[in-house]
Amino acid sequence: MKIAILEPGYPPKDLQPRFGTYGEMFARMLGEGVTTEVFDVRNGAYPGDGFGGYLITGSAAGVYDDQPWIPQLSSWIRANASKSPMVGVCFGHQIMAEALGGKVKKSDKGWGVGLHTYALNTTAPWMDRDARTLSVPASHQDQVVEIAPGTEVLGGYLRIRHYRSGVVGYRAHDVGRTLSHESRACRERAAHQN
Repeated sequence: MKIAILEPGYPPKDLQPRFGTYGEMFARMLGEGVTTEVFDVRNGAYPGDGFGGYLITGSAAGVYDDQPWIPQLSSWIRANASKSPMVGVCFGHQIMAEALGGKVKKSDKGWGVGLHTYALNTTAPWMDRDARTLSVPASHQDQVVEIAPGTEVLGGYLRIRHYRSGVVGYRAHDVGRTLSHESRACRERAAHQN
């Protein structure tokens, strides 16, 4: 399988010699048997046809920032969301949600940092059917506050959603498993736990 990795940002420069770019990290995570090609969307590089899937990485930018490449990436997402499976991680999930009709904003609770456990309401065919929770390291301050039309919430703490159209996003600043957005019920439940 050939995966296009869209890279809207980079890790801090002092970490890159040890860990690489986000694109390189995801390529390693995907492992052998998966061919990847990285596209620097901040400089206008986008994949053409012929990819079995798309992965949009994180960025220090927010989807609401005044950067010329952000509307271009949003347009690309709208044009390609139904062509092949699409995965967004961190900023990637937020830009997917915003591009497809959702709403993203900074959390009024500030930064969320540490190991976050997400409750799963249901599972999709590609998930472990016995899974009830998912724990991943997180470092984020932006959140999807309105989901995009046509999406289905699989579960959440604050940030898990699955787009049934084949578009998936996951919101935690780590190269972990892939899911996406957050539900109001899960946010309210989490608020009562704090």
